[in-house]
Amino acid sequence: MRPLPGDYAPYYTGYVNYTEEQEPLEALMRSYEELEDFFPRVTPENLNFRYAPEKWSVIEVLVHLMDCELIFTNRALQIARGEQKPLPGFDQDEYVHSSSAQNMTLDQIRSCMRSARNLAIDLFRTFDEPTLARKGVANNNDLTVNSVAFIIAGHQRHHLEILKTRYGL
Repeated sequence: MRPLPGDYAPYYTGYVNYTEEQEPLEALMRSYEELEDFFPRVTPENLNFRYAPEKWSVIEVLVHLMDCELIFTNRALQIARGEQKPLPGFDQDEYVHSSSAQNMTLDQIRSCMRSARNLAIDLFRTFDEPTLARKGVANNNDLTVNSVAFIIAGHQRHHLEILKTRYGL
C-alpha cells in the first residue's frame, strides 16, 4: 500500500513522489535493481569528483545513501517493534564529514549497500499489514513503518538522478 501524506514528514514528499510502486517490498527491490544498474557508471577515477567545491563527492553521496538506508531501516524496525520513545534525527552533513568516505573503495561501498538493502528487504518481508501501519515519531515527525520503504527507494532515486545530471554519471 502506498503511504499517505500523514504517514511521513512533509519533507519526505519529494522522495515518496519518486516512487510509483504500490507495495513497500516492490519499491525496495525495484529501486535496488536501479542502483545495481547504476554502479557501472562509477569508476575509481570519478569517486572523488565534486561538481562544485562545497558539494559532496560521488563517494560521499554513495556513503550518504548507505547511511540513510541503515538509519531508516533501523527506524522501521524500532517502530515495528512498538518503540514509543521519539527516535532522534541526524545531521547528514556531519555523518558524511565523519565517514572517511575517501578511504573507502567502490567495492566496499557496493558491498555495504547490497547488505543494507538485503537487510531492509528481509526485514520488510516479516511485516504484516498491522505492523506496516504502525506509527512512531522520528526526528519530531510521525512516520509509519510502511512509509520508510518508499522513503528509502525515493531517496535513492533522488540522489541517483543528481549523480546523473549534476555529476555527469
